Amino acid sequence: MKLLHHLLQKQTVPPITNTQPESKKELAIANNWQNYQNDKLGFQIKYPQGWVYAESDTGIYFGTPESKPGGYIWGISIHQPSELEKVISQMGNQFVDRKESRSKVMVNKNITGTMVTVTTNKYPDWISKTVYFENNGQLFAIGNGAIDDDRFESFYKSFDFAN
Repeated sequence: MKLLHHLLQKQTVPPITNTQPESKKELAIANNWQNYQNDKLGFQIKYPQGWVYAESDTGIYFGTPESKPGGYIWGISIHQPSELEKVISQMGNQFVDRKESRSKVMVNKNITGTMVTVTTNKYPDWISKTVYFENNGQLFAIGNGAIDDDRFESFYKSFDFAN
């Protein structure tokens, strides 16, 4: 946790934004979604009705059945905390005009994370957002697959560690 705190302090990070559900629409979305639970990693998260998921050694990926052949849409990947800056630097590294911003977010009442957003002028619709936080010596990364979707906030806010 100290390494993550140190690495994040190197950047100017705006204050934490409130990420509690602010509307009945957000609550309805999250309440009508399916629940995914991972006993091995000890967490659960909600994802949209009609979507599917796939598990691999490096993460869990969510998307529509139609998105499956081309790659899932949202994902949760697990890394070593020491890999944080390396993982962030790979977000959008194919673009010479890569722009990165960071902000603190509350994932839920127990988890504070850092949202890293990467954009490019070349493709204005390409907006990569990933929330990073550490738990029990593991770095969790919840990403939007560079697809700007209003539901992504409800997705990462529904993440919680099992008791």
